[in-house]
Parts: sequence; structure tokens; C-alpha cells
Amino acid sequence: KYRCPAMTGKIKSCPYFYNCNKSKYGKTVYLRLASDLRLLTPVPRDSVEWRETYKLRTASERVNNRILTDYQLEKPKRYGKMKLCTFAFWNAIAIPFYSRLSYNISMAYSKDTRELVMRYLAKGHTYEEAREELGVGITTMKEWKKLLNETGSLEQRSKQRSASKYQSDSLETYVKEHPDATLKDIAEHFGGSISGAHDALARAGITYKKRAFLYREG
Repeated sequence: KYRCPAMTGKIKSCPYFYNCNKSKYGKTVYLRLASDLRLLTPVPRDSVEWRETYKLRTASERVNNRILTDYQLEKPKRYGKMKLCTFAFWNAIAIPFYSRLSYNISMAYSKDTRELVMRYLAKGHTYEEAREELGVGITTMKEWKKLLNETGSLEQRSKQRSASKYQSDSLETYVKEHPDATLKDIAEHFGGSISGAHDALARAGITYKKRAFLYREG
């Protein structure tokens, strides 16, 4: 069931507002999810909840790629179900620790080394051959190649943090005007994530109990 977003207050204005249903409830569209489960998902596509869920899927795909490609589970040097399961299990444990270090490790290589790797790949060698010959991880080489394609250089890009979507003054004003708002409502209003809304409230010293927001004194 989808109701007119202008009538529900999710958007401020709609160019088709006066051409729709004149009902005070607003135009309503009913969709049968069973007709196309890929397109008509139980959680509406591009909603905050859908994007948060999709992040989990892409994260799992990255983990699978790491185990299959970088840790060579696709071309194992050991056989037997128990051995392969044990190998995948320990790699899955190692991935979070490696991820914390991967960015610093990838940029710890000198620019000459990165250029050497790119020249080696440009000659037609595969990532697997480069890994065996030069001792650099496949994911690291892909990051360098992406950097080279986007910037034309292998120099480390400076980190620039964007301004927070949850500005303290705006957040407090919204909470005061909408005391019954949920984290999901706040995230949709500011165009951020639910976890981001939770952290922003915590930074501002705002908590809620039994649907009412409370402000920390001091």
C-alpha cells in the first residue's frame, strides 16, 4: 500500500497534487508483491530501511570476494569438506582485522612500487600473476587501479570529511517539533541512516523514553 507522499507530509509539494484523487486521504495505490518479488519488495526500494539492509548484502559480497579471491578458496591447495570449512572459518575471522589495516597497508607502499605494479598489469599480466610475482594483494592492486583511473595519479588522496547531515541545532528543533518521531522518521527527514540518527542524538545529549525525548542536563 502506497499513499500520496504529499498528504502524509513526506514531501513539501507535488506538481501533480491537484491532478490526483481529491480525497482528503490522498491517492492510494495497492501493489501485489507476489507479481514481482524482485521489483516490488516488502521493504520499499530506496527507502532508508532498504538502503541499510542493502549495505549488509554488499558487505557480505565483499567478504565472499576476499575469501574466494584473495585467500584463494576458489583454487584451494587443500581438499576435504572439513579442511575447507576450517580454512574459510579462520579467514572470516581474520578479515575484520585485515580490513582495519588494509587502507594504511595499501598506501604504505611507495609510489614507485605502485607504478611498477601498474606497468606489470599493463603488459597483460593478470592480478593473480602480479600477486605471485610482486607480493601485493589483489584488492590492493584494484584500489590502485581505480585511483589511477579516477585521478590519473597514484598519489594518496587526502581525506575530506563531509559535514554531518545531523546539525545539532536543526536536530534539536526537529525533535522539539516532533516529540513522537522515531529514529526512522529522523533519518528520513535528514536523509541519513538510522544508526547515524542514533549517534547524533547521543552526541546532542538527547535520549527518548516511552516515546518522549529527554534532554541531558548540563
